[in-house]
Amino acid sequence: MALLDRLAQKRLDQITSYAHEHLDSDEHVRRWVRAKNPDGRGDGFIYLTEKHVVIHWRGRAESPGAIALPDVTSWGLDSEATGGPLLGIEGGDQVVFVKLPVETRVMAEHATDFVTEFARWTPEPESDFTHGEHLGDFKTDGDVLVEGRPKPISAHARRIGVTVLGVSLIFVGIIITPLPGPWSFLINIAGLAILASEYDWAKDILDWAREKYRAVAQKLKSRRSSV
Repeated sequence: MALLDRLAQKRLDQITSYAHEHLDSDEHVRRWVRAKNPDGRGDGFIYLTEKHVVIHWRGRAESPGAIALPDVTSWGLDSEATGGPLLGIEGGDQVVFVKLPVETRVMAEHATDFVTEFARWTPEPESDFTHGEHLGDFKTDGDVLVEGRPKPISAHARRIGVTVLGVSLIFVGIIITPLPGPWSFLINIAGLAILASEYDWAKDILDWAREKYRAVAQKLKSRRSSV
């Protein structure tokens, strides 16, 4: 159990680290939930601290970054939006939209807790949130209950296929580890990439592997430039 607890803590540290560059030294992430970019360009996380709400998209999508809570002038939640509740926030010179995945009961509970605490920490909105009228019916209500939306049968069938293919590739990668060359590593990464299309834990491991690769590549580049 101690090992599992350490792994869980390292995973949590990795997830919250994406927000740290936007925070003051005395700030801490109070709540976070997984999020999806409504325009379909990747996913990531939305964080809440004592001073900011921070949005981080993984991959190539440009992240909005941090919005100071006192600067939030309006916000709204469309709890009936297709694909999951859609949170809209206006603050400073930004208007951002974040989709909250609620495919399980636990995810729905986390989304409810996040929106409730976000409403508690932001100032009373100066006006109704109207920027997303073309996207749905946004309501400003901190007393909200987000309901889970289980995947359809077709999505479950796809998940099974992705699981079989991804696990098979990783199994093959492990078997050929003694062979010379980088093939084992590449096959394992391919398996993880496939699993990451369905599993959050695989996305997190893939992010960790990419960060380690970038760190090693940067270290090698620095050594070469110093020679």
